[in-house]
Amino acid sequence: MRFKTEEEIEEWFNEEKQKLEKEFLDRINKDKTKIPQHREKFDAGLRRLLAKYEAEHHKLLESQKSRLKHVKK
Repeated sequence: MRFKTEEEIEEWFNEEKQKLEKEFLDRINKDKTKIPQHREKFDAGLRRLLAKYEAEHHKLLESQKSRLKHVKK
């Protein structure tokens, strides 16, 4: 993925997080006896999403830094 602004990253992150939350709630509504397993799956998905968010944010910052270096020259 290539995002051009921090707003795009935030929007993507929030959409993906909402999907995870909806899946989690749907699973709980289907089977309340397995809430701990559903929570583990949700937490793992959220950790992956956060790692991806941080990586994308880092890429954006690096590309902004390199553009600034070219402008200063």
